[in-house]
Amino acid sequence: MFQEALKNDYISGSTAIVVLWMNGQILVGNLGDSKALLCSRRTHFDQDSEAPFSFLTILEELTRDHHHDRDDEKSRSFEALAKDEGIENRESWASVNFTDVFESSWAPDHIAVVGDQVTLSLDNSSGCGFESKIKYLFGKASAQIKLVDGDSAGTVIAFYMSSEGANHDELDFEFLGNVSGEPYLVQTNVYVNGIGDREQRHSLWFDPTTDFHTYSFFWNHHTIIFSVDEIPIRVFQNKEKKGVAYPKNQGMGIYGSLWNADDWATQGGRVKTNWSHSPFVTTFRSFEIDACDLSGEDIAAAGAKCGKLAHFLWDKPAMKGLKKSKKRQFKMVQSKYLVYDYCKDTARFTQMPKECSH
Repeated sequence: MFQEALKNDYISGSTAIVVLWMNGQILVGNLGDSKALLCSRRTHFDQDSEAPFSFLTILEELTRDHHHDRDDEKSRSFEALAKDEGIENRESWASVNFTDVFESSWAPDHIAVVGDQVTLSLDNSSGCGFESKIKYLFGKASAQIKLVDGDSAGTVIAFYMSSEGANHDELDFEFLGNVSGEPYLVQTNVYVNGIGDREQRHSLWFDPTTDFHTYSFFWNHHTIIFSVDEIPIRVFQNKEKKGVAYPKNQGMGIYGSLWNADDWATQGGRVKTNWSHSPFVTTFRSFEIDACDLSGEDIAAAGAKCGKLAHFLWDKPAMKGLKKSKKRQFKMVQSKYLVYDYCKDTARFTQMPKECSH
């Protein structure tokens, strides 16, 4: 029921089809996720049956769905939005090629790139990881990931953004493995100036091991949104006016990794990694980076460009927070799938973090 509600909310909109038959030609126009099919109806007579029965055979699809899975539709929509918002400077919204943008950060022999898919493996000798070649300041980054199947207890798959140094900023997706038949937990975290301890954990409304799902960060001057299949699961708002630190000055790289964390990852470390099930394998694909990059020799100038308020699409006034439909999705996810929130952990904090009280 919940999943259906999410789905309906996610794809809500308008659809229409117009078909004209003129002078022996069929003219078809469609809008949205609607489909026109050319079919043939056949009637079958069965000597053992008193009445004939008929069935349809699909001969040809006459339309293509106007859906954001299509690169041309995605580009058209963004161009229209950019025009409406008066944006002259817009970064590329297309998917990126892994080898052009990323490189191995450790254990390259445990990473395999085949076509558009990147496979990470973990055994008792090593995990592995990759990182982007450049850093970004504000925007959106996403990847489709299929998690380790079966007994994944003790393992952690990470997809995250991070700057460097002890006082770094960081945004985390961490997928905490579990024993066979038990659900994955998705842990998110936000570090600002080297201080984290802002964990939330969610279960998911699907099995993340059977297919790819999209996990994304959206980051601007006003808010940080963690999303799963474009459904927001966490929002971290800019509350600097309340004395809460917010990441806005340090460019962050984009990282992925698979590693052993059986000292804490599964049931607080009580369940250890079963190495007889190794290698553990996860696959990434369909990376998208719609962000302001800090490439070039003049990093200061690039930082000034990226930090300019309302200069890019992701920092326009319409992007300050969740839209109405996304707020409904977020509320439902929080009520149904949030299993841990640091802001409610009074046993852990003698004094709650400032953002929890505002």
